[in-house]
Amino acid sequence: MRGALRDIESSGLFNEFGYRHDQINRFQGMHSVSGEGSIAVEKEKNVGNMGAFRLLYETEITHKALLEYLDIRKIDRQIAKYYLTQIHFEPSNGVKQFFALGWKSSQGYEARNSLFKGFVGSGKGVTYLKADKSAVCFVFEGFMDYLSYLSDKKISKPDFSVIVLNSGVLKIHALPHIIKGGYKQVNLFMDNDDMGNECFKFFQCSLKSVELIDMRSEYEGYKDYNAMVMSK
Repeated sequence: MRGALRDIESSGLFNEFGYRHDQINRFQGMHSVSGEGSIAVEKEKNVGNMGAFRLLYETEITHKALLEYLDIRKIDRQIAKYYLTQIHFEPSNGVKQFFALGWKSSQGYEARNSLFKGFVGSGKGVTYLKADKSAVCFVFEGFMDYLSYLSDKKISKPDFSVIVLNSGVLKIHALPHIIKGGYKQVNLFMDNDDMGNECFKFFQCSLKSVELIDMRSEYEGYKDYNAMVMSK
């Protein structure tokens, strides 16, 4: 986690306004941007013992840097605003404040921006979105793939249940939802890598009475669904 923090810090995205160091020259001599206050450009030299990231507050997604990141990932902004929030957080020692897109994951949030991928909170888990009277459950390895699928297929109101693992290692925690939900069919959107193969084999061995469909044929040759959508 300290390594991830150093990566953000070196990039400059840690400042409250989302500007990287390669953008700061445009604002030299200015004391504020859109009335938001002075631009933070200094790097922290000693971040100390970080500990876990903790949430400060969340809002609707409004920041230009995050909206542009969604565009780059080819995720529909309205779909993103329905499922995600703009989270502001800090390491346990409060050395700096950060912001990112936040996807709810048990007792915290999956946090993403163009330069950071991590978790904010005290407990990570799978995300279960149950649809009434659905006999089908879609399982995605990550939330970006789920939002990419909705954006690509232009689905605003899914009529199927969804489980987002938020990490392949959490796959076992999806089983109670699938079994209790009584789903007849499970569509698996795993990554095209070793972890994706491991997850598919796990569900294949664990769900003998359920029809499993490996959806990776839809994005063969790409790491995941989002990578395929971004290539279009």
